[in-house]
Amino acid sequence: EANPLAWEICEAYCPINFGPGSLSSCEATAAGLTCQWAEWCGVGRRPAGAALADAGAAGGLGPWLGAAAGLEAAAVEAFEALGARLASLGAPPPLVDGCSAAAEDERRHARSVRALAQRYGDDLRAWRAPEGPTPTPLALAVENRVEGCVRETFGAAVAAYQAERATDPAIARVMATVAREEAEHARLGWQIAAWLEAQLDPAEQAAVQAAADDAIARLNVPTLPAADAARAGLPDAAAAQAMRHALAPLWGHAPQAVIEA
Repeated sequence: EANPLAWEICEAYCPINFGPGSLSSCEATAAGLTCQWAEWCGVGRRPAGAALADAGAAGGLGPWLGAAAGLEAAAVEAFEALGARLASLGAPPPLVDGCSAAAEDERRHARSVRALAQRYGDDLRAWRAPEGPTPTPLALAVENRVEGCVRETFGAAVAAYQAERATDPAIARVMATVAREEAEHARLGWQIAAWLEAQLDPAEQAAVQAAADDAIARLNVPTLPAADAARAGLPDAAAAQAMRHALAPLWGHAPQAVIEA
């Protein structure tokens, strides 16, 4: 039977935590733990350490769209910071320019998704990222592989799924654009990875891959009431797992091989 301390058990032992308010449901039984985590896949590059400022945003469709809009807005800053850091490291101009173009995409995404949130009685919900030191090349490579190569690649697939299945035509239209442009952002992430990781030593490259593998294991989709999930076209757990399995061969390749494929 369910353990009344399930919430505390999940917070202590489940292998993933995306920040305050991210745990949306949990059940602890004799068979083990089942945890569901609110994830905003397909809606922008998450700044390092970013968490949703309002922990109550894991509820219905309006709050979820508000959180998604906020992450789109936060992704603008993430790409601007990434571009500036790449420039300081002497990255090729196309990579730096790609970050600027992606930031402009995210600005438009934020406006579009915010309008959807307002249709469902909510508004943009801010994300906050702690200030930290300038990332080292290794830290930047880890962040890029996790956010650009894993989460944005998976997120583009989720958004494409939503574009095809959302029963709300407005959500379907927005997600069609998001899916296309997030796929471009993911490609940029792989291009950055190919350049940046080539400068790391073998031990550092292994650390980047380990971080990517961990991020892959943590991929999830938000849990919303059935009617809201249908309006948004969100995949259920089985569909999300199928996407993850389909993308596994891609994630198993070196960045340069992905670009050339």
